[in-house]
Amino acid sequence: MYRPPEIVDPYLQYEVSHKVDVWMLGCVLYTLSYFTHPFVDSNAIGIAGGVYRFPKYPEETPYKISDKIKDLIRNLLTPNPEFRPNVQQLMQIINNWHTTNEIPLNVNLG
Repeated sequence: MYRPPEIVDPYLQYEVSHKVDVWMLGCVLYTLSYFTHPFVDSNAIGIAGGVYRFPKYPEETPYKISDKIKDLIRNLLTPNPEFRPNVQQLMQIINNWHTTNEIPLNVNLG
């Protein structure tokens, strides 16, 4: 359930590196935020494509998660590990958390 795209679909030919841990951290952060796994209903294709959704507030969850946390989760769950943050980039985001208004998204990158 925490397996990243580079492991669930070897045909993607993504490099398997320490960024699998970054993906897994994204799954854990999502689970801690919403009490459910982002890919609980997904098959390998859904995971490989990074297909998940955030529960809607207030219809599906009694509390609102900040857009900054959602953007962090989006970055951690980037399907292509080439564009997923590495540990140093993640530490930079965390160290600057209180002075950063938004987490830059890696959209349109694979």
